[in-house]
Amino acid sequence: MTSAQTEQTEAKMTSIQRYGEAGWAWTVTVTDEYGTSQVHYRTNRAGKGLWLYYGGAGEYRQQSGTSQFSLPRSEERARAKLAKQIASYRER
Repeated sequence: MTSAQTEQTEAKMTSIQRYGEAGWAWTVTVTDEYGTSQVHYRTNRAGKGLWLYYGGAGEYRQQSGTSQFSLPRSEERARAKLAKQIASYRER
């Protein structure tokens, strides 16, 4: 596929909800040349670490440690941080 034919990947956070006392679970909808899929993430109950849901295994698996990733307790600030990360993903 030439660069002129390359389709742009779109990623958008479609939901976010509290997980535990200070953690978050959220879904990102990704659309690319292969179609549209939903990717499910979460932190631990304290808002630290990053887990990705593996549907085939039916479980979340840790992607980043609690020292490498965290989200603020405030939903507004958590959304803002995730929006920045999703935007940087789209620019790759």
